[in-house]
Amino acid sequence: MVETTGGQAVYRALDVVAHLGRHREGARLGEIADALTLPPSTVRRLLRILCERQFAVQDPVSRCYGPGPQLWRFESAQIDVRSLRDVAAPVLTELRDATTETVFLSVREGSEVIYVESVPAVHPVQMYGRPGDRVPVHATAQGKAILAHLPSSLVTQVIEQLRFPAFTAHTITSAQEFRAALDAVHARGHALSVEEHEAGVISIAAAVLDPEGRAVGAVCVGCPRFRWDPESLEAEVAEPVRRAAARITALLFPLAGATAAAEPVPQEAVDVR
Repeated sequence: MVETTGGQAVYRALDVVAHLGRHREGARLGEIADALTLPPSTVRRLLRILCERQFAVQDPVSRCYGPGPQLWRFESAQIDVRSLRDVAAPVLTELRDATTETVFLSVREGSEVIYVESVPAVHPVQMYGRPGDRVPVHATAQGKAILAHLPSSLVTQVIEQLRFPAFTAHTITSAQEFRAALDAVHARGHALSVEEHEAGVISIAAAVLDPEGRAVGAVCVGCPRFRWDPESLEAEVAEPVRRAAARITALLFPLAGATAAAEPVPQEAVDVR
């Protein structure tokens, strides 16, 4: 690879950023230095700058470094579906086992929601959906869960794309009604869909969030209406769904709770092992 003259510092900083992106679980200063074959003093200086600019964070307990808020913005805007699916898979299976119903993992694309993973129910009669299937955001629990945790400007763009087709007598068919539903979802932390897309189907969903509280996907439990009424589903399944979404968030962004090192760690306190 040809490097531009005078760009060595930038190249090194970008190499550090790339390393942090590949090791979101956290990496120690010495590990980064060894991987990039750079002096620890150089890596320490670069990390200090990256932390000041919020491209990196350091966990105050483990002393590990990971991606910071500036990188989270890029990650959440272009979440890697394969990583999301791999991270979420065991959590989805546990949620299915706990609820015995079909569990979905979804992401938004435009005004639609795409299933990226599904774990079938244990019952012969169940809700079906295959990875790659698309459903409308306005008529599904996962669509409402995702949009309720996106910036208002983006929500407005999506709503402007919608024509609000009615799939059943219970489908939301106006922007005003949809905005009110999103406000309610944001307030309670989960979304409910009662026969809004398919007659006889009920579902409940919670958003998977990035460290800034923006949705990157949603976890959903879907089931036949004859087995659940809305009150029972919320009472018994809402909390497990919210916990599952929160666990996937924690697995996707393991250092999200770390505080950016606005005040550099004293050099003698930095462990370079």
